This record gives sequence, structure tokens and C-alpha cells, in this order.
Amino acid sequence: MTSIQELDSVLNFINTSTIWSDLRKHFSKIDKEDLRVILRKLRRDGYIELLDDGINLRGWQDEHGYGDKMVIQKNFEGFLFCQEGGYQTKIGNEKTQNIRLENLETTQQNLARKLNTLTGWIAGGTIALVIIEIIKFIYEIGHPACQ
Repeated sequence: MTSIQELDSVLNFINTSTIWSDLRKHFSKIDKEDLRVILRKLRRDGYIELLDDGINLRGWQDEHGYGDKMVIQKNFEGFLFCQEGGYQTKIGNEKTQNIRLENLETTQQNLARKLNTLTGWIAGGTIALVIIEIIKFIYEIGHPACQ
């Protein structure tokens, strides 16, 4: 399971309130320290809250680990995030957005290059027209009877 999949599966497992020991049992294949890192990430992102059940909340800052009775609660933001597809969807959307921006930048560069080419042709044509008019003027001065 990738880190993103682990984040999503832990967030999906946490309901209104989940006890740390239940979370540990359910995700026994995930290392305890990795599970702590996942919870820190979910908490930092604002999707879960850690609550005191009245018995034991030693664990969040405690170097000995979480208390077995600590309650982990998914908040409203967490529920919405899960409904929107979680981290998998978020990362997929970010990748799609990045590809879209790269395509827009490429298109903009191509259009800028074409506009520069067009400007060069217009400038060249203007210079040629000025030269022709200068030649016509000089010719008219030298040959007044041709008018």
C-alpha cells in the first residue's frame, strides 16, 4: 500500500469517534510509528481531532506513544474530504491541473513565437514600403516630366 493509500484508508476507517487501540488493531500491518505519522498528517491537514475520553490522553506529545483510550474523531472537513475522494483524488486533480498549466504555457509560448514572426514580417513589409516610397520620391525629383 502506498503512503497516499494508507492516508486514505486510515481517514476512511475513522468514523465519528475511533479509539487508538482499535485503530492499531485494524491497521496492524502498518508500523506503529508510521500510523502516528499518518495521524499527525491528518491532524495537521485539519481532517481529524484528538480528544480526551476522560481517562487517558497522554499520547499526542508523549514519547511513550498514544494512550490506548485516546479518541480520534473525523471532523466535518474530514467527512467532506472523504466524499470528494480523499488524497488520491486530490493528488490526481493536482497532477491534472499541472498538466493543464503546462499545456497552457506551451500554447502561450507557441502563440508568442508566431506573433513575433508576424511582427517581423509586418516590420519587414513596412521597411520595404518605405524604401519603395523613397525610391519613387527620388525618381520623381529626378524626372519631373514623368508626372
